Amino acid sequence: SRRLERIEAKGCDAVEVELPVLEPYRRVDTSAEVWEPPGPMRWLDSEIARKTGARLLSICEEKPVFEKEGALHVGDCPLRTTSAKRADADARRDCLRCAYTILGHGIPGSILCLGKAEVATYEDLCRVDHAVKHKGVVTRIAFVDGTTRVFPMRQEERETLASLWAKRKGQPFLARNVNTDVAVFIFRSPLEQFKKYKKCYGRMYKNGYDIGSREIYGAFEAQWVLIEKT
Repeated sequence: SRRLERIEAKGCDAVEVELPVLEPYRRVDTSAEVWEPPGPMRWLDSEIARKTGARLLSICEEKPVFEKEGALHVGDCPLRTTSAKRADADARRDCLRCAYTILGHGIPGSILCLGKAEVATYEDLCRVDHAVKHKGVVTRIAFVDGTTRVFPMRQEERETLASLWAKRKGQPFLARNVNTDVAVFIFRSPLEQFKKYKKCYGRMYKNGYDIGSREIYGAFEAQWVLIEKT
C-alpha cells in the first residue's frame, strides 16, 4: 500500500494497533490506548527487523532436506559432525526443536541453520561480527571480541557409484553428489545397468523431495559420497 511505501521510504519503525470503536463524544487519551493497546497489534515495518534478518541470513547455512529410510534428514549437522566424520540430523526430531534453526523462512525443502555461529538469541547475534562463506558453506566466524572460529572445508572421500556398490558388497545404499547435492538410492548394480542400458538409474531426491526413478548423470565419476546411517 502507499502508506507502507511511505513508511519504508522514511525508514521508520511502525506498529498498527487495532483500537476499539469509541462511544460518541467520548474523550480519550489516545497515547494511553496505544501504549496499553486493548486490541491486536502488528508490525507494519521495522528497519531493525530488516537489518537483523539480513545479518541472520549472512551467517546461516541453507541446508537441503532429503529423505532417508522413511525420514527427513539434513546433512552435516554442526552439532554432530566432526573433522573425521560427517553426521546428519533428523529434520523433524532434531532440527525443528533446535535453538539454532531459523523457522518460517519460506524456503521449501531447506533448513536455515545457525549452528556454526551458535546464535539462538538476539544477544548471541550481537556477539557475531561477520561470517565468511565458500559456496554457501560457513568456513569462518569472527566475533566482536576479536576471536574467530574456523571450519576447514573437509575433503570428503569421493567415489563413483560403482565403487560404492562394490564397497557395500551389493547392498542398496544412499549417496550424495558433492557437486549438485542431490541424493540417490541405488538398489541395482551400476555396472550391470550400464552393460544392459548404457546408463545408470536410481531413485533421486532433491531439496527433500522424492522425484522418482531417474537416469543418474555422473554415476561413473568420482563425485559421490556415501550417506551413512546415524
